[in-house]
Amino acid sequence: AYGQSVQKKAAYQKHYNDSIAQKNHDDSVGRVAVLKQQQYDNNVANLNMYKQQLKGKKADLDVANFEMGKIKEYHVGRLPSERDNQIKHQDIKIQNLQEEIKDLNDKIAKANSK
Repeated sequence: AYGQSVQKKAAYQKHYNDSIAQKNHDDSVGRVAVLKQQQYDNNVANLNMYKQQLKGKKADLDVANFEMGKIKEYHVGRLPSERDNQIKHQDIKIQNLQEEIKDLNDKIAKANSK
């Protein structure tokens, strides 16, 4: 009788430990699912943010190119050195915008690949 009691207690303890292990496993699986969903949501948010930034930078580039056309036009009283200096500064502005657009396109491609 005593041996059966010990066996029942051991069986109960094993069942209890197995139940706790299963619950811990289920909780871990649930946490992983939540984290994956959060990562996906963050990725979508970043993608949308990058697309908005890209749209703004492309508009800025259009404006900078339009300004360059105006800078290159003849202006009464402007010295050739002033014109050359304005063109140089505008070129730098355009190059910076083009680099920012390239970086955003890279970020969008990376976000799309996740």
